[in-house]
Amino acid sequence: MDTRIFWRECRSLSKAGYEVYIVAHDVPSEACEGVQFVDLPPQFTRRALLTRPDRAAGFFAKLNGDVYHFHDPDLLPVAGLMGRKEQIVIYDCHEWYYESFPYKGYPQIITKVVQLGYRLVERNTIHNLSAIITPSEELATVYKDRAKLVVPLRNFAPIDLFTGGIPDRERQEYDLIHVGVLSRPRLSFMLDVIREVHRRGRQLTLLLLGVSLELRAWIDEQSDVAAYVTSLDRVPVDQVPTIMHSARIGLNYHPYQTRLMVAIPIKVFEYMGCGLPFVSSALPPLKSILGDKGAGILVESNEIEAFADAILALLDNRQLRAKMGKRGRECVEQMYNWEAESAKLVELYEMLLCRTR
Repeated sequence: MDTRIFWRECRSLSKAGYEVYIVAHDVPSEACEGVQFVDLPPQFTRRALLTRPDRAAGFFAKLNGDVYHFHDPDLLPVAGLMGRKEQIVIYDCHEWYYESFPYKGYPQIITKVVQLGYRLVERNTIHNLSAIITPSEELATVYKDRAKLVVPLRNFAPIDLFTGGIPDRERQEYDLIHVGVLSRPRLSFMLDVIREVHRRGRQLTLLLLGVSLELRAWIDEQSDVAAYVTSLDRVPVDQVPTIMHSARIGLNYHPYQTRLMVAIPIKVFEYMGCGLPFVSSALPPLKSILGDKGAGILVESNEIEAFADAILALLDNRQLRAKMGKRGRECVEQMYNWEAESAKLVELYEMLLCRTR
């Protein structure tokens, strides 16, 4: 039920008239939103997919799909093998995996081996694929000279998830909200921002949505700020906007690492869709898209003080928050929504299918 795979792409293809199946481990037993599910047999472990891709390819071929749309990098060998057999095969590359491996926590020697292996797999499979999809223009440039076709589909949220409109500003309980998965270093930075604001004589509250139990326990150990942080488990995607409306400002922080220089943090656009101004790291794709839109503050520095300055600038100016929130909502309605991106996905499918007719 991944937000990009299910809530964006599969729902859109189903609405466009395609018969859509998600093949994965531990899938729901019933169809949802017009999307059906196929349980991937347990013998197809990560190791099996990498070492015996022919077996998985045989299983997928029996499903008689017209288009095979792969997402997991572990499935690249399977995708490449099926591409050789003149199947329509798409690889949806969610992030710059080669540059991401050093941050997975493996020992350095293992990281080097994994990077080398991944590069070899990419080199031997990409030319067999019908198309590669990326979530940003910047990541598309990594593959444009190596693949037959590269299509950037930005992971903007569907407009229908934000039918609640502008939040009730009288009921905003929290100063900040962060939505989505967090690493400890990123969370530690946010807690340091809270400390900095408190040092300046202001209390600051933060709502975290989708934080692991491990990180929640770690927050409780931070006695000086724990009382100012509320964390919630993951909730269904369609309930997120209601929770967002309980905050004044959406927060996004990412360190300036190579792997993130091609990333678009979709939570920023979710904040905008809910009418919240944002404070975010100024990653290049965000600067390119939102730099002149006036929907929030892009912080050029990775310094704690710079984030504290930006947050206080918004908290101290209610009119500015309202103006930025309204502008962000307008941008989502007019430009930065999945409905606009999904048309490109349907067009890609139609083009690839026309070539085989």
